[in-house]
Amino acid sequence: MSNHLRTTATVLLVVGVIVALSTACFAQKVTLPKYDPKTEVHIAKATVIDTKEITLSNGQQRFRLIVKAGDDTLEVCLCPKAFLESMDTTFAKGDEVEITGSKVQESDDKTIILAREVVKGQNSLVLRDKTGQPVWTWMEKKTADGK
Repeated sequence: MSNHLRTTATVLLVVGVIVALSTACFAQKVTLPKYDPKTEVHIAKATVIDTKEITLSNGQQRFRLIVKAGDDTLEVCLCPKAFLESMDTTFAKGDEVEITGSKVQESDDKTIILAREVVKGQNSLVLRDKTGQPVWTWMEKKTADGK
């Protein structure tokens, strides 16, 4: 291998490593706080203004709603997107929803709501029990077991 080719290969390898490391460092990774029944709130009427997916620090994906309730804009953490799909549930901009959940602080001091129940029209989506335990854990165990 010529010196020029070896130098080019080394430079490309170094650039590739730098890009890979910087991408990993800047990816949005979130750790969710625990559901706290003492901070539970009920929002009787909210309008979905956006939806998004986030990646937790453990690599799991979570689906969130950005809603407008009166003058407040709130971020509502629902559940894994796969759970929504398994429940044949979708949310879109303009949907009117009713939300019950725990108002908590994320690690970056941002206030979010961990949803326990979301009502859209005549449909009620229960995401957590009264103590805040997720109802989708059966799905994650099934996925982890490979079944």
